[in-house]
Amino acid sequence: MKKYRFVYIIPVILSLAITIGLVRLVPVLSTKYMMEVVRTERLTEDDYRHYVDLDGDGTSERISLYYNAAGNLAVSVNETDNRSINQFNLPGRLLTLGPALDMHDVNSDGILDMLICTENNDSLFLTLIDDLYARPTRKKEVFIDRLNRMNDHGDYQFLPGKWSDLSRDGVSEYVFAVSGGHALQPRCVYAVDFRSAKVLRSPESGAALIGLGLFDLDGDGGDEILLNTFAPENFKTPVPYSDSVSWIMVLDGSLHFYKPPIEMNPAPSRVYLEPFVLDDSNYVLAYYKYLGNENYPSVLCIYDDALTPVRERQFFESENSPFMIWSVPGRLHINDIKIFKGSRVYTVDFDLYFADSIDQIIQSGNSYKNCLDLDLDGEEEVICVGGFRIAVFNADFVESAGISVEWDTRRPKILTSVIETKGMDPLLFAQIGTYTYTLDYSRNGWYRYRLLVYPSIFMGLSLLFCLMVVLQQRIIERKYEKDRLISRLQLQAIRNQLDPHFTFNALNAVGSLIYKEKKELAYDYLKGLTDLLRLVSSNPSEVTWTLEEELGFIRKYLEIEKLRFRDKFSYLIDATAECQYHCQVPKLSILTFVENAIKHGLRHKQGAGRLEIRITGNKKKLMVQVEDNGIGRAATTEYPDGSAGNGLDMMKRYFKQFNQVTGRKSRFVIRDLYDEQQMACGTLIEITIQ
Repeated sequence: MKKYRFVYIIPVILSLAITIGLVRLVPVLSTKYMMEVVRTERLTEDDYRHYVDLDGDGTSERISLYYNAAGNLAVSVNETDNRSINQFNLPGRLLTLGPALDMHDVNSDGILDMLICTENNDSLFLTLIDDLYARPTRKKEVFIDRLNRMNDHGDYQFLPGKWSDLSRDGVSEYVFAVSGGHALQPRCVYAVDFRSAKVLRSPESGAALIGLGLFDLDGDGGDEILLNTFAPENFKTPVPYSDSVSWIMVLDGSLHFYKPPIEMNPAPSRVYLEPFVLDDSNYVLAYYKYLGNENYPSVLCIYDDALTPVRERQFFESENSPFMIWSVPGRLHINDIKIFKGSRVYTVDFDLYFADSIDQIIQSGNSYKNCLDLDLDGEEEVICVGGFRIAVFNADFVESAGISVEWDTRRPKILTSVIETKGMDPLLFAQIGTYTYTLDYSRNGWYRYRLLVYPSIFMGLSLLFCLMVVLQQRIIERKYEKDRLISRLQLQAIRNQLDPHFTFNALNAVGSLIYKEKKELAYDYLKGLTDLLRLVSSNPSEVTWTLEEELGFIRKYLEIEKLRFRDKFSYLIDATAECQYHCQVPKLSILTFVENAIKHGLRHKQGAGRLEIRITGNKKKLMVQVEDNGIGRAATTEYPDGSAGNGLDMMKRYFKQFNQVTGRKSRFVIRDLYDEQQMACGTLIEITIQ
């Protein structure tokens, strides 16, 4: 029974392994969201596309930015069916890095307005296009700053911001930043009041900027500006707050430093700032990460609203993540700040201990992130582009979906937007250099059935494999039965040789008595022999019978043999109480050795002969000893009726076939017995059946 249980455990384990593999390798059921490519397109160089629902009607319009034949920056606004809405030109060129444009409803008229940052000769401009449906187009161009190029290379990056009433005059300013890569200036934050064309500029700084956020840190009702900085060490020129180290920088509403910048460790390094609120107090979590080969630790630090450090923790990292820190949009609790460390995403408590680890691999490389509400559920998803992959995460970085993509330049301009079509699911549009991808990001309809499908797969595979095992077992059993039948026929053939052997010996005995004119004795012997032959001939197809039947046959045989030899020998059959009388033994197997003991051992003995049959054993093993005090095997050969060895050979083959048929282990051993003078004094046969 245990054997069969083990046989059926193997298919179950195999089915479980395959099911687990399907969960990992075929995410169609294991992921809540799916992403697939709807279409791809290759654009010309410096051709950029953006989709946005300008008028809030539920259908997106397409905005294209490109350079026309005259070399001017052209803007084309079209419906998705290519019907033209507006078209106009702007002086200058787009900045090399960062988004091409930013969209806001500036005058709260329900129509989004466009903000584009351009460079023209040595000047930086920000242009507001108010009402893209109006003709002629209403454009407000504001001079922002002078550009300080290095070898005609600017690598300027436009960092879109937000609207905030920094001056508290009832009119919001647009807050954004421009940071030069291989240009020392500008690396500044700007606040533009389009009504008066007034521009505020942050203090001169060599720190490279990679992001900004607005938060009322001191609780006075006005926003402060938290800056994420990068230290690439592109310049050795003396300048305040050089890019040879990274800085913790916060600006006030006048774009002055809220507190003196805090110097961190050397380049290359980055500093990210995320605000949070705890017990009605405002804090800033700073994450400094060293990116070089020296032995500098990464640092997590919590600052209060006066930028005084209250907690700090240092740690070393062997792996780089493309992003260091991330705050769930619209949430201001410390648990909503995600820390990226290696291939895992953590939250931290106020004592800066990592917790709530999530295994999410964020691809490194030319990393980009943006927030868009892709499924229109009111909560923005995070779009990450890097390592030749687009991945979409929910705000908590728990659920994700992604696809592999390609691009053709080292640092391509990356744009992402949502294509909305009324009455249909929205699509994600991503442009990476000259490659564009329209992607369907949606809930996986099969996900809800995963608890039903995977068990069904497991049960189906288990049933299939168990059925295969059953069929295999049947094939094996049929072959085994066939082999067993052949062995049984061979065993029966050998036993059929034993029957004539016994009958021949018995008839010789009768003939001897008749020859000696012992008619009455011959009659009695023949009568007893008839009963024995009747037992032998009953059930001739059976090759085994019980030990009890074998011993009963032997007793009758010994009685007529005693009658024949006129009590020349005595016998004893001794069986222990533990013997299993119902166990199967080869038919006539013990009798054959008893018969040989009388014929070849006791018959020619001078004096009283004795035959003992001792039986011991249990459920697992049977031991039979047949011992006589006859003349021994060596002396038997001196008599003309000595053994020719045929009976012994038959018994060897008999036991061998019995083992093959029954699967048991049976054998016999013949031992010659000697007295103290080393004279033969009998024979001992030991039969073992187990």
